[in-house]
Amino acid sequence: MRLGRGLIGGFFAIVVAVAAIRPALAGDAETCARSAADPDAGIPACTRLLDQERNPAAVPGLYNNRAVAKVMRGDHRGAIDDLTRALDRQPAFTDALKNRGIAWHMLGEYDRAIADFTQALRLDRRSPAILNARGAALLAKEEFDRAVTDFDAAIALDGKFFRAFANRGLAYLHKRDLDRALDDFNALIRLRPTDPLGYENRAALLIDRAEFDGAIADYNTAIRLTPTAWRAYSRRGEAWRLKGELQRALADHAKAIALEPAPEAYNNRALVWKDMGQLDKALADCDEALLNNPRHALVLANRGEILRLKGDLGRSLEDLNRAVAANPRSPIALTFRGDTYRAGRQTERAIADYDEALRVLPDFVAAYTGRGLAHEQKGETALARADFERAMSLSPDRDAGVARPAQALAHERIAALATAQTEQARSVVRAAESRVAEESAKRASATQAAADAREARLRAEADAREKGRAENQARAEFEARVKAEARAESLAGLRMADEARRTALAEAAQARATAEDAMRTATAARAAAEAEAKLRGEQETRARADLMAQIAASNAALATSRAEAERAKAAEEQARRSAAEAEARAKAAEAEAGKALRELKAKLAEAPKAPAAVETGRRVALVIGNSSYRDFALLNNPRRDADAVANAFRSLGFQTVIAESNLSRQNFVAALRRFEDQVESADWAVVYYAGHGLEVGGMNYLIPTDAQLNADRDIQDEAITVERVLVATEKARKLRLIVLDACRDNPFVPRMRRTLASTRSVGRGLAKIEPEGGTLVAFAARDGQVAQDGTGANSPFAAAFVKLIMEPGLEINMLFRRVRDEVFAATNRKQEPFTYGSLPGEAFYFRPK
Repeated sequence: MRLGRGLIGGFFAIVVAVAAIRPALAGDAETCARSAADPDAGIPACTRLLDQERNPAAVPGLYNNRAVAKVMRGDHRGAIDDLTRALDRQPAFTDALKNRGIAWHMLGEYDRAIADFTQALRLDRRSPAILNARGAALLAKEEFDRAVTDFDAAIALDGKFFRAFANRGLAYLHKRDLDRALDDFNALIRLRPTDPLGYENRAALLIDRAEFDGAIADYNTAIRLTPTAWRAYSRRGEAWRLKGELQRALADHAKAIALEPAPEAYNNRALVWKDMGQLDKALADCDEALLNNPRHALVLANRGEILRLKGDLGRSLEDLNRAVAANPRSPIALTFRGDTYRAGRQTERAIADYDEALRVLPDFVAAYTGRGLAHEQKGETALARADFERAMSLSPDRDAGVARPAQALAHERIAALATAQTEQARSVVRAAESRVAEESAKRASATQAAADAREARLRAEADAREKGRAENQARAEFEARVKAEARAESLAGLRMADEARRTALAEAAQARATAEDAMRTATAARAAAEAEAKLRGEQETRARADLMAQIAASNAALATSRAEAERAKAAEEQARRSAAEAEARAKAAEAEAGKALRELKAKLAEAPKAPAAVETGRRVALVIGNSSYRDFALLNNPRRDADAVANAFRSLGFQTVIAESNLSRQNFVAALRRFEDQVESADWAVVYYAGHGLEVGGMNYLIPTDAQLNADRDIQDEAITVERVLVATEKARKLRLIVLDACRDNPFVPRMRRTLASTRSVGRGLAKIEPEGGTLVAFAARDGQVAQDGTGANSPFAAAFVKLIMEPGLEINMLFRRVRDEVFAATNRKQEPFTYGSLPGEAFYFRPK
């Protein structure tokens, strides 16, 4: 990664006011007046003059001159003390104000520097040098738009003031407005064609645009103008590295180190060794750089990255913690630390660092790729893919040293995720097909069971019919046999009786003498025949009884067979119903599986074949949670509410979410300005604020954490109007939404003194508002009411809002009506959210169906 360039070339030459002083020692007056040129001699000379000076009008000039010498020697605190003494005696001393502002700037006290420069401009409104100095302090604070305004004014006063062109070009470069930055650097070169500063600045810009050949040509010119310019050699070496010509890069870095063994030169050569895979040599150069400057943030960040590549995560994290502590706004240090946390499976910490890096630099490709890898590590595939696609959608030419490899990795992971998604879809299809086959087998089994039952019934009916036929035949045969036997026995008896009668008549005719004997014999024979006939009748009765018993047994067997047939028929009917039900279930399951199969096949057909980034609409959000107020008790929920809302917006695919907490007024304004830069290209602009709010005289204000509000007149200076927030959203093309969870019972009200006659009242909640069309303003409680914090982790309003924006297909107007109902119920009808404003005919959804 290339070094951050900072303010190349300084601010302006320090102007020393030479006061009219009475000479005390020979030569001291002249030496003190030239203190910037010879500070070692100037400081004691000015001191001797101060010790003996009796003219009060001369004293401020002497303090000023001594302060200039102290600045040149690096004693900024001592210089500030002297300049303060000068201003105590002469408050309108413009040069002292200007010089003290420079000293404050060098100490990093940018607000104090700006205050001194502003006071100096009140005394000298047409000084391009002071305007440039204040712009430089604003640039150091990263208030780029305000800085550009000052540089514009300086250039308007002096069209040849080259330092204003240099600084304005740097401001545009930080804003990523490369075309305007290039125009300023070209103007700088036209004004000072023999000054290497313009060529070096333009070369740095060309590297950002990946125009490495042009950058190398500009560095060649800078080296020709100043052959001992070690920075030009080192930065040309960086251009060679990014172009892939590593041996040329090593040669330039060796030349730079020979001219000046500076940390930047060692750091840049370490990057070449890293690209060549020689990590031990890279570490050695980082170590050498840190010997000269142990707190060099960029060198610490690069050494931490090299240690991570070597697998030494403990030492890597130590270096990266030091780098972030030295420069908390370095996207490189934050991203590299996120990479080390991710390598150590500390995924949440990694994501927090990537989020912070993107808050500082929203188009930093490496942070999107790193965060995507962290989400993938957590199994959050959709979030991972969104980050990878965002990384692919950005230009690879900005911060090319880390952007290009990060984009290559993002491309690889998108392809891998697409392959995994395709395979998962195929697995689901195979599982669905398996379920269809299983249901088909079950249906076939049920059909077979029905067929088996039908066959069993038919067999039972056939058996019953066969038994009936056998029984009828047996009964007929038995009756025929009984009748035949009875008829035969009867005929035989008659024949025997007839024969006996004929014998008796013959015997009577032959021997009438023995007629009586014959009659007795005949009578006996007749009695015997009757006894025999009786016996035969009894036998016939017994035979009939046996026949009836057999018939009864046959009837019982027939009934049993018929019952079995009925049971078989019922079983068949039950089996038929079961088969029909099973078939219906199988058909339903088959239809459902078929539908799922068609849907999955459609998804499979739509599965991405190659990475692509398609954005159908840009949504940006600013989320602020103010909990820690300087002069009042801690509010428990606002920061947690803001975190929950910010996370919800990110999961919904908002392209930019600026999340802030505990903002002073200055930081509040800075956040609004960063947000306005994002809104210019957005379709949706959403602001969520949780914290204290106040209504004074019908005007609504949001309260920063450093507000004191001792009197009602302080509200304009110490608070932020809701109108200012509305202005920040006005350039959004479709929807502007302000959500204010700020209607709390306000601790400012009891102590606020009433001083303004026009102030009718200081309200407990917020006042009704009437925004323009296309804008909604949602209050946690309607005008005049006070919102409740509740007893949970989030306020009732925030909990309902976060829950309902995640619900698919919920149009925004219905969403806020649902929020109203839930909060109204949760607070026992004590808090009623209210929405003001109107939207056009288009429907708006946080999460479409």
